Amino acid sequence: MSHALISFDAEELHADGSLRRARYAYSGCPEEGFVVERDGRKYLELGPGYVPLDTAQCGICSTDHARVHLPFPLPQVIGHEIVARDPGGVRVVPEINASHQALAAAQSNSCRLCREGLGNHCPERLVLGIDRLPGGFAPHILVPRHNVVTVPDDLPDDHAVLVEPFAAALHAAETIAGGALKDRIVRSVVDGAASSLAGGERVAVIGAGKLGLLLIAALHALRLEHDLSSTIAAIEPSPLRAERARLLGADEIFSGAAGNDAGKLRNSADIVIEASGRPEGLDLALQMARREVHVKSTTGRTTLGLRHVTELVVDEISLVPFSKVEAERAVRSGKDRIVVYGGFVPEQVQAALREAGLAIERITAEDLSRHGDRKAAIEPAELAIVGSLEDLDRVLRPWQGSERSLVAPRGTIFLSAAAPQQGGLIQRLQEKGLTLSTSRCGDFRRALPVMKTLLTHGFDLAEMVITHYLPANDIQEAMTQSLHPHAIKVVIDHHA
Repeated sequence: MSHALISFDAEELHADGSLRRARYAYSGCPEEGFVVERDGRKYLELGPGYVPLDTAQCGICSTDHARVHLPFPLPQVIGHEIVARDPGGVRVVPEINASHQALAAAQSNSCRLCREGLGNHCPERLVLGIDRLPGGFAPHILVPRHNVVTVPDDLPDDHAVLVEPFAAALHAAETIAGGALKDRIVRSVVDGAASSLAGGERVAVIGAGKLGLLLIAALHALRLEHDLSSTIAAIEPSPLRAERARLLGADEIFSGAAGNDAGKLRNSADIVIEASGRPEGLDLALQMARREVHVKSTTGRTTLGLRHVTELVVDEISLVPFSKVEAERAVRSGKDRIVVYGGFVPEQVQAALREAGLAIERITAEDLSRHGDRKAAIEPAELAIVGSLEDLDRVLRPWQGSERSLVAPRGTIFLSAAAPQQGGLIQRLQEKGLTLSTSRCGDFRRALPVMKTLLTHGFDLAEMVITHYLPANDIQEAMTQSLHPHAIKVVIDHHA
């Protein structure tokens, strides 16, 4: 059995935001696993199932800039939007979540999320270029074998490097579309009612940048694929980005909340997707939306009083103002247990939960302190209910230093009362009866044919989104360039 030794220098991101070079080595083989060394010391020990890939290109994402604010160890080699070559020279794109499911590990049978096909939420996963697993700023990476997706011969490299962010954008578009596309009508998974993109509704995307342009393209792709009649609006002050949004399918362009557009935007869209990556973007989305706000940004920053907005997105959790109708809908969808946490859940609301047939589990701050972060101490529920921002933060991340939540991934948190903080997120959602939904990674195998369809129809994602290529020996300049107003997507080229 052949053991590989791969050694290289790579730029690491440190907690102060600086990039510094370190020496890495991978030793091992897919059958037995790999040891990752950093500057001569063991950094990671990876079990069987990983394969080495040679990085060709890596896009810079807003998450790369926000990485210092995210709750994962640093330093780390970042970068997760990757096109690479496998040991046989075949072009591939690697999905980023190294879960039990992705590794076909024995633990996948005992991991509930992996067993249910939700490996991207596995509590023991590593994440390529985000959480410990060295990413695409390095010339060589290690990726679970089952995460390696072959790139079709007729998809150019400059499109392949966009597969990861486009898959995330497409997942968002299909999430707000209701999750099921049948007979050219988007139908709700829960109650079968026609909803979202089928009936001429307006969807607005705030920010036509790295992610926003791909969201617009994904929404337009769904229109092409299913002959939908929705309207797509882009909110973008930059004339360059606004024009590219129009060329990728946006029907309407607005410059933003300032000036003449301010009055036009209020309550102007059924669904608003926040893709600007700025806290003020969510504020604008709440002003604009008539029914739903969808959040994609993972900034790691407090927004409208909520500390754990990024964690909300990572776990793909929705916030829904409580009503008896929503509780009954949850029960019809098979959810039967709800965590009640905090001091702002009125007794009449809890009575309505019981009447709907939900098993109530009351959890207090003392319960959390007593249990600590023991894995089996409190089983996450698919539903929770809170009444304040403080309680919402505690439900999302009850134990400091842990990524566990009281709510299962893709669960729902009901909001039962106005938050004490005037103007805070809970109060804003309740005032208008808005749902806040979220989404994260997408399916590469689903994204690839959709990207090819767009290209066939003359929508060149690479031309519209990628503005700069820089060699891998100038990563610092690439990171700096990607923050410049004239840049959209900057790509690091390891072969330049």
